[in-house]
Amino acid sequence: MTTDPRLTFTISKETLDALTDFRFEKKFKNQSQAIRALVEKGLEIYMPERNQTSVSEQAMQLAADYDALDEFGRTAVRRTADTELERVKAQRQLAADKLRPLAARGYSGEPVDLADEIPSLMDCAEESGLDF
Repeated sequence: MTTDPRLTFTISKETLDALTDFRFEKKFKNQSQAIRALVEKGLEIYMPERNQTSVSEQAMQLAADYDALDEFGRTAVRRTADTELERVKAQRQLAADKLRPLAARGYSGEPVDLADEIPSLMDCAEESGLDF
């Protein structure tokens, strides 16, 4: 049993039907959860200042959460951060490689004249001797 305040209100049949559809579409366990989610989203939209916290408050909360971790939790956070950093670096390198000309990437085939026609993937594979 909850100690949270209760609220009673009247809605139209159409609104109730829409709420029921929303509840099942979003897989809420019950009607109360669906209504709370909609109210929270409405407050977020109509009163954005309600949930705004300063960056320093967020940083302080993050630091407090990190301080509350034990040795294993801190190790997991560091490993996750390191893995995420490596993933971002790899994505950036891949994007940078895609922007470099073929010659700079070590392409040794004949130059491709893109002014007339862009070669298909199959044409490039055949030219390079790859078999799909």
